[in-house]
Amino acid sequence: MRDQGLFFFPLADKSQAGAIDIEGAILSRRIPDFLCLCLNEASDADKIGLLEIRSADEEGYPTGEWAEFDEMPEIEDAMALLPQEGLEAVILGSIEDARRGLLIKLQVVQEGAVRQITEIRHRLDPTRVVDSLLALCKKLARHLGLPFHPKNWDKLGTPNDRAMAHFLLGLEGASSLDPQIIGLREPRTLLEPFVQALEQDPEFGWALRKLHWAIVEGLGEFTVTTDEALALYDGALETWPADAELMAQIGEFLASIDEDEQAEEWLRQSVERDNPPIGALEFLGILLANRGEMLQARNLWLAGVKLDGHPDFFAHLARLAFSESQWDEAWDKVIRGLRRLSERRLHPGEWDEDEGRGGVLLRYLAEHLADLEEKVTPPEDIGGILLDLCELTWEPEDRMNLGICLTLTGHETEALQALHAALPHVEDLDRRDIGAEMLCELVFEEFDQEFAQSVDTLEEGGDLETVADYLSKVCDSVPQFWPAWFFLGKTHEVRESWEAALNAYERAAFLRRDQSEIFSRVALCAHQCAMSEKAIASLDKAIEIEPHDAGLHADKALLLHIEGHKTEALEALDTAETLDPDLDAVQRVRALLLGKNINVEPQ
Repeated sequence: MRDQGLFFFPLADKSQAGAIDIEGAILSRRIPDFLCLCLNEASDADKIGLLEIRSADEEGYPTGEWAEFDEMPEIEDAMALLPQEGLEAVILGSIEDARRGLLIKLQVVQEGAVRQITEIRHRLDPTRVVDSLLALCKKLARHLGLPFHPKNWDKLGTPNDRAMAHFLLGLEGASSLDPQIIGLREPRTLLEPFVQALEQDPEFGWALRKLHWAIVEGLGEFTVTTDEALALYDGALETWPADAELMAQIGEFLASIDEDEQAEEWLRQSVERDNPPIGALEFLGILLANRGEMLQARNLWLAGVKLDGHPDFFAHLARLAFSESQWDEAWDKVIRGLRRLSERRLHPGEWDEDEGRGGVLLRYLAEHLADLEEKVTPPEDIGGILLDLCELTWEPEDRMNLGICLTLTGHETEALQALHAALPHVEDLDRRDIGAEMLCELVFEEFDQEFAQSVDTLEEGGDLETVADYLSKVCDSVPQFWPAWFFLGKTHEVRESWEAALNAYERAAFLRRDQSEIFSRVALCAHQCAMSEKAIASLDKAIEIEPHDAGLHADKALLLHIEGHKTEALEALDTAETLDPDLDAVQRVRALLLGKNINVEPQ
């Protein structure tokens, strides 16, 4: 709601009979819903919001139903339910029977130095539902000073009244997926009207979009099961929908939840349309290649080269050639892809980039260069093109991958610059680790051997001062290399320099927030520094990462016991015993909590 300044209230239902075969109570909620959708789409922003108001009993508990109004609320009562900051207008209203159709009365309350209240009256013609709703939308947009472009409706909407009626019912069903509303309603039944709208008009893009968004949200809220989602998607696909771009998105979404068979069906239908989405050609090729259908994958990517020429297609074709040891073909595709990448970076305004299609050419090339057989030498042209890209590549992960490629082709000075600039901003943790390790190898001679030797010295209890000095130099030179921070923390821990150890472990945890061992060490050091809340919070984080680690639950039980939280300590111990009652750490903590006199510290 933060960016929204205009709000619709549900309309008061004063009608006696349903219009366009839909109950008045549903229309009172879904006409505003449609107007929000239409106006937001036209202005390319979510400026207008709909308040979905749940009913409650006399004691204030939700009843699981939508609130219904016989009369419009008082303006001040409506205002009290809305955020005051940034509020521009509130739209109240009612629907009632008219001689021919349904009369919609809207009351537009605009906030400013002086509050303005305007009434808009509009008749909904049951024989021209779509035209009537669009006319109301246009009238409202004009009054509010909002853009309204019919071409947006021409692209995604429908002229079919029956399709629109189903769509409004679908909006009602989608809103009813709310966990506090759905109750015993069947999600498939609630969303089926969107499929019925597509049956009436397969070109009704909004119906497919709203169906997809509702399914994704329902899966996230656990109100829709995977089987229900697949059944709805199958029903929609059978209508042969026309929105190829969205079909490609649905295909990629299905692949992301490991439903590759259905994903392939959606992608195949998408690429069979006129002017197929470029992303669908690419992603379908990836699915086919992953299951060994190399010829079909190659043909899709070659089609992508002809239609679009995006560097990614050359990257996939090169990867295919490398896997078949077709070196000349592989290098040809790499060089062509790099040149195309340079062209796009030099003249970005000449290319219609598909938003969200991240480039993979530099990443793939880095992997190929690292895996090359000794007898295979990259063509000299590649090094020159990579150097040219140094002044054209600014996206952090691309720049890091470029730095790796430059390293592997012998351009160490330029590689150092690229890696130093990129690493602080790379978000992919695994890729950042690869880049950080390569930067360490550039900065320190025989890094792999020296680092491994330092770790061995630490584990064997050798010269800790020398180990700490070396690890500190690595941390200072390449702050993104988290293993150096971790083992530096361990060095300080062995020396019982608890504050220094805590600082080092926290730096490692900042870089790798998915390693439970780091957080368990943070917890130990925080405990030694008398930071009990931080210690327990760090163990909670470690348990979140590894919820089935009995030792972590035992450590938490011990810390809670030490801090005087006896009940919580026993609960944590109970969890640890359920997971692994024979674990030494669990038995030691059990002995302590049962009152035996033994010396126990968090592990």
